[in-house]
Amino acid sequence: MNEQQVSALIAALQAETQAKQEQTAALTRLAESNESLVAVLADAFSSDADLIETTTIDDQTPQYLGTRR
Repeated sequence: MNEQQVSALIAALQAETQAKQEQTAALTRLAESNESLVAVLADAFSSDADLIETTTIDDQTPQYLGTRR
């Protein structure tokens, strides 16, 4: 491998590293955004807790999204 190829390889690896760092930062922002969204949804639904029917894995009757069966 000659010096020009080594220089090109180093430049490509540096660009790849930069791109991966930017991608990691974007994923971190997305995760934080999702965490905030979950907190907002949990807060919103907690006030309606008495209106929401919950089930467990042991329930024998099927549950439907609509009221028609």
